[in-house]
Amino acid sequence: MRGTVLVSIGTERLYAYVALDGRAVRLRVSLDECDRLDLLPGRQVRVGLPDQEPRRVLISAVSPAPPFAWVEVEFAAAVCRAG
Repeated sequence: MRGTVLVSIGTERLYAYVALDGRAVRLRVSLDECDRLDLLPGRQVRVGLPDQEPRRVLISAVSPAPPFAWVEVEFAAAVCRAG
């Protein structure tokens, strides 16, 4: 999937350019939105893409390219918890 689509990040909905490649996703969002949503490397957030349920992702990198920022995320693996 590539193109500008409506996505959800946390509880916010916004338009982002999305490039999907297997488990990795690159999102291009405005620099203001990146700052407002505290999208920082190492942080986990829920991301919803079109026709998919929101899933937890790990932000692996943020590359500012004013007036935008590229946010690279990876879908978090399922966590097994022993009882």
